[in-house]
Amino acid sequence: MKHIFIINPVSGKGAAKKTMIHIEEICQMLQCDYDIIVTSGPKDATRIASQYNEKDNVCMYAVGGDGTVLETLLGLNENVPMGIIPAGTGNDFYRSVYSEKKDIKKIIKETIQGKIVQIDKGIANHSSFLNCMTFGMDAQVNELVVKIMKKTPIPKGLVYILAAFWTVLRPNTTHVILETEFEKIETYAMIVAIMNGQYYGGGFHPTPMASLQDGYFDCCIVDKIPFYKLIGILPKFFAGKHINLPQCHFYKFQNCKLICPQEKVYSQIDGEPKNEKEVMLSCQTGKLLLRVPSQSKLK
Repeated sequence: MKHIFIINPVSGKGAAKKTMIHIEEICQMLQCDYDIIVTSGPKDATRIASQYNEKDNVCMYAVGGDGTVLETLLGLNENVPMGIIPAGTGNDFYRSVYSEKKDIKKIIKETIQGKIVQIDKGIANHSSFLNCMTFGMDAQVNELVVKIMKKTPIPKGLVYILAAFWTVLRPNTTHVILETEFEKIETYAMIVAIMNGQYYGGGFHPTPMASLQDGYFDCCIVDKIPFYKLIGILPKFFAGKHINLPQCHFYKFQNCKLICPQEKVYSQIDGEPKNEKEVMLSCQTGKLLLRVPSQSKLK
């Protein structure tokens, strides 16, 4: 098998580019057949990944953050396995893949020598995603983060904190109708997080029970609540300790239609801002071949 590494040189403020020397060193040590391809701009990872198919016997590695992972996924042809080298700022999806804290050299080596597992992926209005789709306050935070990151060199983790506090001071609610194969839910919510993975937004942990291999999305909906209660809930929401709070509701489903009756609202899919009024979501069971370290909990 040939190992193709797609490197986004701006991911992690240059961290992804610095992995190139480690990839070369490890591949040569392991006597791998490999190529390293550096992207030149937005959507280039999608173009590169689309050039390979099953008969080429390759594994495509996304070297960067969640944006690079998504771009690579969007170009991936059927039955072509994918690997992730987490060299971005947030690496939220990777937390659900392999949670051990190891240096990047060990992760590269262990992933190349690892195993291939089948995981679920999501479809939102005919477009693939891996980690999450969210509406409401957290999507507003994400939009603000994207705007700030374009204008300042502030670290992304700090930007998320600043954006979250700003949004909390002026929270909005979203009128949401969620029609699943099991039930119809209509509510006014501050947050709607539909998750394949467990983490998003730089470490927020809305669905600690989510699995990448169970064939279902996990959904967390946070009710409209007053400011003084919201301040108390957010730290628990971040840490995944909000499961038993009466303002937080959890659902599990494979397919759903999400409607915002009044107007288009801010949303995000794997960190990419969207502006949607109606979304059809489907969890595709075991549709992605993912190369992971052998020690990963995924089977």
